[in-house]
Amino acid sequence: RDEDGQWTVRTDREHIPRLRFSSYYLNLLADATTPAEVRAYIRARIGDGKVLLRALDQREATIARIARSLLDRQRGFFENGVDAMKPLTMSQVAGDLNVHETTVSRAIANKYVMTPHGLFPFRHFFSGGYQNEQGEGVSTLVIKERLRNLVSSEEAGHPLSDLQLTEQLRQQGLNVARRTVAKYREELGLPSSSLRRRY
Repeated sequence: RDEDGQWTVRTDREHIPRLRFSSYYLNLLADATTPAEVRAYIRARIGDGKVLLRALDQREATIARIARSLLDRQRGFFENGVDAMKPLTMSQVAGDLNVHETTVSRAIANKYVMTPHGLFPFRHFFSGGYQNEQGEGVSTLVIKERLRNLVSSEEAGHPLSDLQLTEQLRQQGLNVARRTVAKYREELGLPSSSLRRRY
């Protein structure tokens, strides 16, 4: 947030090396005694370099635009954390930017976002989801987070079965099938209730 409390998006350029043309080659190009074929070669390489620099600037601009779209679409997360995540697909963000879905996918590969809730890969913001009892979209990340919380707060001698976890989630307004709960539990690396029992 800025001084006025408004959300802002900015790219981190401090840790990216600045690319520029070597003054040695620029001087060779300007020197009238440099052979014509050498000057032509340098001019061609400078042209290639300009194309590369433009592509890097365009990629950075695309990443910033994706981040703005995420800020608009996942405002609840930025305000309140994982519990407010909404289902979101790359095609929805691609539609916001008027680009192809693969452009979004390539641009966010191995890129991260610093948020008030920590550092996350861009891909963290894209997930499927379900509708809660009020008909609102709920991200699978929300369900996994609640599942993790239920397991971490269970009694050591009486761990919750997948059926009990399903019922607990249902009481929280999340209607998820038991087999889905089991799948998410496994994805979270949480063992079954029999293996979680501690005496």
